[in-house]
Amino acid sequence: MRLQTLKQNIMKRMIKISAILALMFATTSSMANNPKISLAPGTDSKSIIVKLDEQVKKSTLRLTDADNNSIFFEDISENRYAKKFNLTNLENGTYFFAVKNSLQSVIFTLKVQDTEVKIVDREENNEKPVFRKVGDKIYLNFMNQEEANVDIVIVDNQNRVVFSETSKGDFLVQKAFNFQSAVKGRYIVSVKSGKNTYYKSIVIG
Repeated sequence: MRLQTLKQNIMKRMIKISAILALMFATTSSMANNPKISLAPGTDSKSIIVKLDEQVKKSTLRLTDADNNSIFFEDISENRYAKKFNLTNLENGTYFFAVKNSLQSVIFTLKVQDTEVKIVDREENNEKPVFRKVGDKIYLNFMNQEEANVDIVIVDNQNRVVFSETSKGDFLVQKAFNFQSAVKGRYIVSVKSGKNTYYKSIVIG
C-alpha cells in the first residue's frame, strides 16, 4: 500500500510539473509573439519612423491633431512594418500617433515645433483617461478598449453642465477643451465608459 501511495504521489507531482512547464511555455510563446511598436525621430527635419516587428495580428495606425481631426490612417497586415512620415506640412502644436492591435495599444504624443518633432509621451494599454493642462486648454486622451459609448460631461462649481458629448464606439477618444473664455473657478470633467466613470478636477484662473 505504501509503495502504491508513493507511486501515486510521484505521478501527481509529475503531472503538476508538466502542467507548470506547459503554462510557462505558453506564456513565453505569447510574450515572444507580442509585437514591438517603436516610434523614433527620423534623420530628416520634422520626420518620424514607425516600426512594428513580429506582427501577428492586423494593426491600425492613426495620426490626429489635438482636436481629434484625423490626418493619416492605415490598416497594416504585413508581418513586419517600417515607414517614415514627413511632418513638414504640419503646423506647430500637439499631435497623437496611435497604434492598435488585438494584443496591445499605444499612443505617442508628438510636439511639432518649427523645424523639429519631439516625442514627449508614450501611453500603453491605459484603461483610464489621461488629462493634460496646457495654459487654459485641457487635453483628454482615453483608450476605449471595449469600444463602448463614452459620455463626457463638464460641470462648473455650481454643478451646471457647460459641456456634454457622447462618443459612439470610438477606440481612441481625444478631445481638446479651451477654457480661455470660461469663468475662473473649478470644473469637474467626468468620463463614463460602460460601468466605469472617471473624474478630473480642473482649476481655471
